[in-house]
Amino acid sequence: MLERLKAYTSAAIERIKGLSPRARLFGGLALAAVVAAGLVAVLYARHVDYERVYTNLTEREIGEIAARLDAEGIPYRIAPDGRSLDVDRRRAAEVRVKLAAEGLPRTGTITYDALAKNTGMGLTDRQFSTLERKALENELARMIETGIRGVERAQVMLTLPEPSIWVAQAPGEASAAVILHLAPGVRLEPPAVAALYTLVEKSVPNLKRDNIAITDQYGTLLEPPPAGEAADAPDYARMQEVKRAIERDVEGGLARLLTPIFGPGKFVVQAFATVDFTARQSEEHLVTAPDEANRQGLVLSMEKLSETWQGEGQPPGGIAGVGTTDVPGYQATGTGRGQYERTEDRVNYELNRITRTVKEQPYALKDLAVNIALDAGALGLDPNDPRVADLTGRVRDIAANVVRSALADAGANAGDPAGRVQVVVEKFSTGAEAGGPPAAPWWQDWRGLVAAGVLLALIALLVFLLIRRRKAPAEADAPGFSAVLPPEAEAVPPLQLEETDEARIQKQLERLAREKPKDFVAVLRTWLKEDG
Repeated sequence: MLERLKAYTSAAIERIKGLSPRARLFGGLALAAVVAAGLVAVLYARHVDYERVYTNLTEREIGEIAARLDAEGIPYRIAPDGRSLDVDRRRAAEVRVKLAAEGLPRTGTITYDALAKNTGMGLTDRQFSTLERKALENELARMIETGIRGVERAQVMLTLPEPSIWVAQAPGEASAAVILHLAPGVRLEPPAVAALYTLVEKSVPNLKRDNIAITDQYGTLLEPPPAGEAADAPDYARMQEVKRAIERDVEGGLARLLTPIFGPGKFVVQAFATVDFTARQSEEHLVTAPDEANRQGLVLSMEKLSETWQGEGQPPGGIAGVGTTDVPGYQATGTGRGQYERTEDRVNYELNRITRTVKEQPYALKDLAVNIALDAGALGLDPNDPRVADLTGRVRDIAANVVRSALADAGANAGDPAGRVQVVVEKFSTGAEAGGPPAAPWWQDWRGLVAAGVLLALIALLVFLLIRRRKAPAEADAPGFSAVLPPEAEAVPPLQLEETDEARIQKQLERLAREKPKDFVAVLRTWLKEDG
């Protein structure tokens, strides 16, 4: 057996040595294509396309399902979180049906449907109350899991008061405790927390909001927002959205101004906005005169009083020196003549009374800064060239006008807008210079191997087609030996098939095969066709 194998190997080596260099090249390419195709087929056969069939399982359930899949010989994969399981996509439906028939996973909860189907006649009142409370907890947990985005799992514990048979006895109050298992990176906003409290409060009879406690898996107590605050107070996501919208408007305006000057892709604009999200409300009470020129109001009523006295004795008003603020003294004699006159005008004016309530929107632009980077490589600039300073100054003036207009529209103090603009000229780094993570080699990815195999197969097919195209004209142009010889081979005498001098014929054939191998092959093919 070994000797035969050696003989086959020696024969193959001799056969390869007898081939021309071009034939060896084509043979090597064909062999490489076959090997690549085989490698791709093996990798494709070993590759498994997984599909997730179970999520949020416990470690015990994962172990039971994994043991069952091992017994069936079904490939599976456990997710990095240890709570999810993937199986072969082609057998995913089969796995679900088989495991469901065996009662896996074994996680079971009592619902109102199960309570209605499995309630027997032998249950006591206490047993039925316990089952009813458990069903209410599970239904409430399922409603929270399916109705609130970001909640993966919910645990609900209810304490329900015992019903009283006495009319005079007031019924007790119910209480609820809820633990939410949120998805990674999820934070419930105040409106969602308020919705949770409302759902729990409306789902349990005799339950007040003060008797509800909701926490997340980290023990953080989720307090309900005050009444009306959840709708009025902007959340953090909304704040960031408004801030980013203002920055995008400024960046877009500057980009539209600079693109005709420098061209696209040769600069980068970044804006930073400071926004005040405080909601303010003020009330003013103003009093103004209708006649602004004379600063007088409208006359509503006017009254004039006039009093005149003339004669002897004391005038109206009493004797001087006996008032409450006068120093007592001797009474004067009232023997002389006197007179008295008093005039009094009473005028009532009406003024403009204005009550004004001002409510400011909680989105006020307070400050704005802009950074502009110019690509020195794309613009052909040298950062050390003194002329670059003039260019950056003009760009700074353009950006300063945009900053001034934006702050003026918002009612903010622009101050020195040029001080809020920074312009730099640097050479932008390419992707290779940026120091990004190196790409994985193509041979470590089965997709790269598939692409390489297909490419080799296409190259081999192209080479085969080129060889056939070159050989076809040669066969068509070789009806006889006289058509094979080129014009420049006049030194070789024509070969006469009727001659019996075999040595001469053999010599001419050897010379033809040595100098023109393609023509020699064509002649042989023509002879074989004629003999056949």
